[in-house]
Amino acid sequence: MERIRLSFYTNIPTPYQQDFFEALAVYFDLTVVYYAKTELDRQWSINSKSGSYKVYYLTDTVIARWIQKRFKDYHYSWSIIRRLVEDRSDYIIISGAYWIPNTILALFLLRIRGKPIAFFGERLTSSNSKIKNYLKRITLLPVKWNCRRLLAGGKEAVTTYNSYGITLPFSVIPYNIDISRFNKYNLNGERLEKLRTTYKIDNQFILLSSGSLISRKNMDIIIKSVKNSLVSVCLLIIGEGNERQRLEKLIENDSRIRLIGFIQADELPYYYNLADAFVFASQYDGWGVVINEAIAAGLPIICSDKVGAAREWVIDGVNGFICPANGVTEFQVAIEKLVSCSDLVKEQSFYNQTFRNSTSSAYYAEIVNEVIKHDLRV
Repeated sequence: MERIRLSFYTNIPTPYQQDFFEALAVYFDLTVVYYAKTELDRQWSINSKSGSYKVYYLTDTVIARWIQKRFKDYHYSWSIIRRLVEDRSDYIIISGAYWIPNTILALFLLRIRGKPIAFFGERLTSSNSKIKNYLKRITLLPVKWNCRRLLAGGKEAVTTYNSYGITLPFSVIPYNIDISRFNKYNLNGERLEKLRTTYKIDNQFILLSSGSLISRKNMDIIIKSVKNSLVSVCLLIIGEGNERQRLEKLIENDSRIRLIGFIQADELPYYYNLADAFVFASQYDGWGVVINEAIAAGLPIICSDKVGAAREWVIDGVNGFICPANGVTEFQVAIEKLVSCSDLVKEQSFYNQTFRNSTSSAYYAEIVNEVIKHDLRV
């Protein structure tokens, strides 16, 4: 039986998207069209070649690259027009920012060609400004007019799109990962033991956080929470960014806190398997794939109430704790609860180990397969 031809248009390669594409390629004759090879603040080293699906890269215009200095996810390429005209897929998924030229062109040209289209989007932000909200509603009209379905990056994403007039049939497809990469038996034992020797001194409790060292990620909140506590804990923070020097000054001489720097995707599972719990205090993340990673590793999670993945997947007191984004005291209390109660750590860890399969790329690829087959029958 001939497989359904699926095209997926998106900004740039990311580790978690590649996991999803590999899972989709099990069901579809898949073509992925990237608007660019990378964006300004991305440090991932990615091998985007795959024998499982076809890949095309577009090249941004000079003007687009200039605009990216202010809006990093702005993409326009002249070659997208030819790609859209030549696309022979049976079904199209369009991701990336809804307001950029590549997305708008794809929505209109593919609809004119009679292609069924789904838009893949995460939770939208809202503003106190009526003018800004009105403009967002206007810029979302191409999605409303041309798409058959919304693939929403979480339940809250559905609500936010509805609030802007997008009431399409929807399926909840959050960002997802290949959870098998976080299985301890898939890791190199010597490399993992080397990390243990370096950081887990006297069987110390390891707290892990991961994210860019930028103001929005609130790494200072976590650091203050640990500094204010007297418990024996080691906080490892993965990531790089323009806040590093400020955070180093904040840490001062507290040997319990380490800034690890940027770590490539294939190294991340070692740090997650080293850790006893994961902590994330972001002021805002539409989703937050680090929560997927923590669940895949079976870690209890302490997270802010501003992270989409935590709001949907973390049950306060069951598989982690939800704290106010700027709540230094609340984060401190949650950390101390876990450090002081090994049984609580085991209970929360067990929940996430049981739940993890329902967060995987394989799980959501199967859902997308059923959704697309349904849409093509209608």
